[in-house]
Amino acid sequence: PYGDLVADHSGASQYQGSGRRRLEKVFYQRSLPLLQYGGVMVFIVPHYVLDDELCGWL
Repeated sequence: PYGDLVADHSGASQYQGSGRRRLEKVFYQRSLPLLQYGGVMVFIVPHYVLDDELCGWL
C-alpha cells in the first residue's frame, strides 16, 4: 500500500517489474518545490524508508 510490491518468493507470479515508487519519496519530491524560501519541512518517516537515495536528498 505504500509503493513497494510484495515479493513473491514462491515463484507464482511472473511479474518482473521493479514496483512502484515509495509514497514518502513522491511526497518529498512534490512538496519540496512548494516550500517557501526559508521555510521548514518536518519529514517523519519510518527508519526503513531511509535508503541511500532518500538520505542523499535530505
